Amino acid sequence: MADLLLKWFCAPHLLEDIQGDLHEEFHYQGKRIGVQRARWLYWWDVLGFMKPRYIKRKPSIYPITYLYSPTMLQNYFKIAFRNLLKHKGYSFINIFGLATGMAVAMLIGLWVWDELSFNTYHKNYPRIAQIVQNQEMNGEIKTSKSVPYPFIHELKTNYGESFKHIIASTYKDEFILTAGETKLSGKGQFMEAKAPELFTFEMQKGAWEGLVDPQSILLSASVAKALFGDTDPMNKPLKINTDLNVKVTGVYEDFPQNSVFYGVQFVASWDYFVATNRFMKEKKWDNHALIMYVEIKPETTFEKATASIKDSEFNVIKRLDDMKQEAATHPQMWLHPMQDWHLYARFKNGLVDNGPVQYVWLVGMIGFFVLLLACINFMNLSTARSEKRAKEVGIRKAVGSLRAQLIGQFFGESFLVVIIAYVIALTMVLLSLTGFNQLADKQTVLPLTNVYFWLFSLGFIFLTGLMAGSYPAFYLTSFQPVKVLKGAGLQGGRMASLPRKVLVILQFTVSLTL
Repeated sequence: MADLLLKWFCAPHLLEDIQGDLHEEFHYQGKRIGVQRARWLYWWDVLGFMKPRYIKRKPSIYPITYLYSPTMLQNYFKIAFRNLLKHKGYSFINIFGLATGMAVAMLIGLWVWDELSFNTYHKNYPRIAQIVQNQEMNGEIKTSKSVPYPFIHELKTNYGESFKHIIASTYKDEFILTAGETKLSGKGQFMEAKAPELFTFEMQKGAWEGLVDPQSILLSASVAKALFGDTDPMNKPLKINTDLNVKVTGVYEDFPQNSVFYGVQFVASWDYFVATNRFMKEKKWDNHALIMYVEIKPETTFEKATASIKDSEFNVIKRLDDMKQEAATHPQMWLHPMQDWHLYARFKNGLVDNGPVQYVWLVGMIGFFVLLLACINFMNLSTARSEKRAKEVGIRKAVGSLRAQLIGQFFGESFLVVIIAYVIALTMVLLSLTGFNQLADKQTVLPLTNVYFWLFSLGFIFLTGLMAGSYPAFYLTSFQPVKVLKGAGLQGGRMASLPRKVLVILQFTVSLTL
């Protein structure tokens, strides 16, 4: 039985040598350990040869180099180009229809990606958060981004073990900057000295430590250019409004449009702001005049850090006689991660509510369906025209073409059309991107140097070409040559037209939904 099994799976050109070696080993082991145990060992040795390199294979009559030789592939593309040139109207509608859908989907995809990548400009983005406060008012929980001024000291003194950075800051506001005779209106914030390190400012001049001096200011590159021209702005005097005298200690790269600090044209010292504002010196718990940014330590999480500071304010003000009314609102602190600042910026009853993210999903779905319509249109035109080529398939089969060769040709034509459409779509996007950015108020660019963009593009080209070429490749090439040449090959009954009917219904459904 073991010999029969060996003859069944073993390659014929290896069988004689393997069987001879096994028989010789069997006789040797029979004398040494006994016939019965030698038989079990023989079975074990036979099973050991059930490996890919010993198993017989059915040899192909036509090797792959014959089916898809360079000459044959060249011939496929030559026929494909001739068909496109011969049917110019069909080719134009098919190629430009698909290209337009691709271009629209690309533009929408760039917009969606820009929204999803908001604030990733800052290298510490995954660990940065803003401290927000919930308070019970009239039976509803209200959320505020402002925190009391004394909370800075309380947080740093008693709850700092969870944080790498704790930064106090004012809100973004409008100021007048004056340098000599030049005046400029710009938006800025007063922040603590470690803020540039927390938000990883890209410094063009100076360093992150530029705010250590209380009477210092960091300027964006565009504002520095507007105020000082080509002159080096470092250590130049500057006036904020009419009463704050500072000097320039650094110039940072302008923040991109998809950063929450976009439009912040200067950052000045928090200590100077506190020293020059009378109401900040009172240090009262009802003085909600600041916002706070933190960076959690790598070994902790936002949830753990939130749990540690949740009742930090309440534990203090409930002991103060003049804060009984404030304590009755039971304020609770929690961390709002930077990754949620843009798309999850709304709060409802103390919890994060859907914000702009719902529009991102909506626009993303529109882009998907536009691309789907373009693909359906492309497949419909391909299937409608493919039946006219049935006789071509029949003749080529009659003169000796293999089905595998015909399948390769149809897929090759499909991929060629998709590639041409994709190149045209890229050109459309490049030409329209400036106008699109103005319309959408974005600064998006086509990521031509991003490897993931090209991997996604190759995947899309492959899937679209596969879908569009599958009908002519597998359905038409299945006909018998005699029936095709007699005209009987296209009589497939109601099922023959079913794919196109399904696609047309789907196309109209998507159009009406949009």
